[in-house]
Amino acid sequence: MIRSDIFVKYRDLGRELARRTSEPLRYPSFLIYFIVAVLGVGGLGFWYELQNYFAAPVGTHATLEAARTAIMTLLPALVCSSALQAILAEDRKDLRAFAFLILAESILASIFVRPASTLSDSQALAIGGVSWAIALWVWILTNADQPEFRDNISPSAPIGGDNPNAMLSGNLDEFTH
Repeated sequence: MIRSDIFVKYRDLGRELARRTSEPLRYPSFLIYFIVAVLGVGGLGFWYELQNYFAAPVGTHATLEAARTAIMTLLPALVCSSALQAILAEDRKDLRAFAFLILAESILASIFVRPASTLSDSQALAIGGVSWAIALWVWILTNADQPEFRDNISPSAPIGGDNPNAMLSGNLDEFTH
């Protein structure tokens, strides 16, 4: 009996995570904001350092230290803001706990990605890349139900306001033909 209750709770959490992952991607406003603002502008420091690495003249000893620093600072900034938003705003305790778990993972990953760690650049950037993907996923999960990012895609949606039956403001008293 207790085991089935535990599985039900994990199943419910999994279903909620799946819904929050897939549902918002149907809305163009959500997807465009995510790509431009979160992925593009949010990761601008990393994209810049990665471009510098590949643009280094041949024969020079280019390192990925700056890219590692950029991703090391990006992870906690993105995950902390998203996870803390979930922790403070969510009604569901399991989602708050999940956000806390991802927050801890991000901090741990940042420690391994930092330039002073003993990992090679490729190992550190692999960890950083996976952690960044998780951070982006947490942002999606946290903002999935935000009405600001949802488009009203119903063909019968009212145009011109929340109440289509409301009286129009103003009058035509001073209108002359």
